[in-house]
Amino acid sequence: MGQMNRKLLNKTSRLACVCFIVFTTTAFVPIFSNKAILPSTVDDPEVVFVWDGALPRISDKDSYKDGIYSQLSDRELMLALLDESAAIWSNVAGSYLKLKIEENPGLAKFDPKDKVNSIVLSNTGTLSAAATATPVLSENKSVIEDCDIILSEMGEKNIQSILIAMVHELGHCIGLGHAHDNLDSIMGYGRTYSSYKLGADDKAGAIYLYPDPAYGDTKVRQAVPVQCGNIGVFGSSSQWATLLIASLPFSLVFFRRRIRWK
Repeated sequence: MGQMNRKLLNKTSRLACVCFIVFTTTAFVPIFSNKAILPSTVDDPEVVFVWDGALPRISDKDSYKDGIYSQLSDRELMLALLDESAAIWSNVAGSYLKLKIEENPGLAKFDPKDKVNSIVLSNTGTLSAAATATPVLSENKSVIEDCDIILSEMGEKNIQSILIAMVHELGHCIGLGHAHDNLDSIMGYGRTYSSYKLGADDKAGAIYLYPDPAYGDTKVRQAVPVQCGNIGVFGSSSQWATLLIASLPFSLVFFRRRIRWK
């Protein structure tokens, strides 16, 4: 009886390890099967996105973060939010990419063939989509030669939701897809917190697509914490939930089988 219980425990332990690895292993996801990037190089890192100047209705300009934007006009506020969204991706240590926002109503429009990266306020085609992005590949499929972002014109929006939507869609434009199994990624839908900051895997994706040679291996490892793409250090609520899931087989063995060590 004792030998059978020990075999059962060994099998359960292996199952728990597999569950642990599956649920805690995360990584960034390229949006295309091949490595495609914006037309940005180390020597010429800047990529421009043009905004059409259209303004969404923002509900909390006077109250957001104790009113830090209350003195701005609606146009100044929107431009500040777009600049902040671009800066999130431009300031990844280890990545050379730099995104720039310019207001140009005459140039910005939704046209996936004009090779102009546009940000426009329009109908996204679905009530559930706060924004959409349409990255378009070049003929050789190595360059994202056009990426237009549509911000939904429907309803009022708060500042946090605009920032989250814009950082997420810019992530698509630089070449990243949905990391649905990653609860700490701005590129996933299952995040357990409402933040527009990048997760470790988001940063790793930017570094992979736009690696800055000025950063050696040591600096890149410092820029991207150890949990990126590997079993990580616990700290977030999602990781603690994962640990609980992984421990369930042990609970079943001890409480249902009442194992007795002999």
